[in-house]
Amino acid sequence: GGSLFAITPAGGPTGKGSPFELTPPSSPADPWTETVLTTFAGPHSPGHVFSNLLGLANGVLLGTSAGGGASNNGLIFALVPPTSPQGSSWRDVPVYSFTGGNGGSVPNGGLVFGRNGALYGVTLNGGNSTACLNKGCGTVFELKF
Repeated sequence: GGSLFAITPAGGPTGKGSPFELTPPSSPADPWTETVLTTFAGPHSPGHVFSNLLGLANGVLLGTSAGGGASNNGLIFALVPPTSPQGSSWRDVPVYSFTGGNGGSVPNGGLVFGRNGALYGVTLNGGNSTACLNKGCGTVFELKF
């Protein structure tokens, strides 16, 4: 079997979470090996990630973050693998920043691909309703590449 990729919602050196890879052992009696992929450090970096990581064919991993982004309403981010295997770490790259209001905020579910190749997900807040503590009751979003 291959490696597993996941992310913690908090912790790591900056407290914003840590994406990691679990590599299976060569012998079933041995433990798996954990490797931290990168440290989220920039002002627009992900934070409080409560989603899966969705792998693309080119090795890029996509996820959503309840915090971070241009207006701190959350974002969709990409984890881009290193170009050389020696001494380089993965990079986190913002893909889309949520704007709040009708544009939604606090994406808290995972991402899924639709039949049309677009990504779909949900946000906890936003939308055109004033219910749900005047923050909106969330949105369903589509992101096309």
